[in-house]
Amino acid sequence: MMRAPPGLSRLLLAAQGWGRLGAMSRYSTEQRGRSNSPDYRLYFKNADGKYISPFHDIPLFAGSKEDKEIPAKRSKTTGSEVLFNMIVEVPRWTNAKMEIATEEPLNPIKHDVKKGKLRYVANIFPHKGYIWNYGALPQTWEDPSHTDKVTGCCGDNDPIDVCEIGSKIRSSGEIVQVKVLGVLGLVDEGETDWKIIAISADDPEAQKIHDIDDLKKHKPGYLEATLDWFQLYKVPDGKPENHFAFDGEFKDKDFAVEIIKSTHEHWKALLHKKVDGGTIKCTNVLVSGSPFCCSDEDARSIVQSNVSQIFGQITTASGHTATVFSIMNLQTLSDQLKGLLKEFPVLFSSSSQCIKSRAASLHPSFVAEEGQLCLHTLFSLSSCPSPATCRPSKCLVLESSPIKKRHFSKCCAVNGSLALNPVHLIHMKEWME
Repeated sequence: MMRAPPGLSRLLLAAQGWGRLGAMSRYSTEQRGRSNSPDYRLYFKNADGKYISPFHDIPLFAGSKEDKEIPAKRSKTTGSEVLFNMIVEVPRWTNAKMEIATEEPLNPIKHDVKKGKLRYVANIFPHKGYIWNYGALPQTWEDPSHTDKVTGCCGDNDPIDVCEIGSKIRSSGEIVQVKVLGVLGLVDEGETDWKIIAISADDPEAQKIHDIDDLKKHKPGYLEATLDWFQLYKVPDGKPENHFAFDGEFKDKDFAVEIIKSTHEHWKALLHKKVDGGTIKCTNVLVSGSPFCCSDEDARSIVQSNVSQIFGQITTASGHTATVFSIMNLQTLSDQLKGLLKEFPVLFSSSSQCIKSRAASLHPSFVAEEGQLCLHTLFSLSSCPSPATCRPSKCLVLESSPIKKRHFSKCCAVNGSLALNPVHLIHMKEWME
């Protein structure tokens, strides 16, 4: 017997609600989707409540004239105490591989997915998860077309990574002012992947740790553990050990700052379209002179159109339990299919008599059928060839016609299946009311 997902309207309303606030109260984060799911997204807002990109709109240098959202009380932009803004992606001691979505507009934090599965780092004895607060420096980019003179390898196409070694466990999405102490040159699968070592400016030990040598003195064994972690963390996944520039030697603060400045210049070139960014999304609201700068309204529309939600589970006619998969933006959906192809061999079957597949369209629809997953490319779901056998009481299909985007219709697919068209789901709330 078919059961519709419970609390559908509540889930849609919750998807638009506020998430928790970031630690730096002048920035806030807004969660969309469910934690530990492919549709999870953490968007960022500034002090005015407007959506921003953490990758592009949060300044690299804390306390700079561009940094209007974070008080510069202890910040200096010259001399030996330069502070940088760090975006925390992964809190210490956790395993979920969270990352800035560089290929999505406004670059929310998401749970990394590979081959259709959420990614988690393994525990490498004696360590538990990430052994520092892990994140990235905004407004930096390791250019994949640029060969690093030190490593001889190209960049990894991401913001530069940061390992924050302070005593406090941070939260994903938190913006932290950090002192840079040094850097480790990781060569990850043939790509340059610098790891900045830093400490939060408000950490109790920050006043006595100023460089990599101070870290060796006051936290003995920490650098050795860091080297060990980066060397081995991919081995449980069947990959070889990682290699390092300088034979694994940590370079000092001055060297690290020069690396940061270089990646900042590469980011500037990216945002002003002087280099080919490939699939990187450069949408921003605050970068002056950038051709990718959008209005506040455009930024809001981006977030609203990317509504994602797990709608629960259904029981098919044959008694199977089928999860109704997340509704994602089309690019993310395409990424998911690469992994799902291996796990769902009937992915592209067309056994549902209720739905006619027409000419190619940009509006794919999921059909969960007999515990399996199918994909149909449709213009619309509104036409049922056998209306007598297709009753909403049997199952529910929510669709939005690309012609009449604000109109929804009820229909059903046979065999107790359920389909959800991901186009303009933001209007579903109005339809349900």
